[in-house]
Amino acid sequence: MVKKKYRRLVVRWERISACFDDFLSLGTIHIWIVPRDKIILVRSVLA
Repeated sequence: MVKKKYRRLVVRWERISACFDDFLSLGTIHIWIVPRDKIILVRSVLA
């Protein structure tokens, strides 16, 4: 019984950590993209 519960928890944790990794990578990509767009927008407005 304990092993089954533990296995379920492990599977659940692996899914959560995988989702969290995807979320982090998306977040870092978003952080990289957005400032550049803002800089381009500011330049286009000033020019």
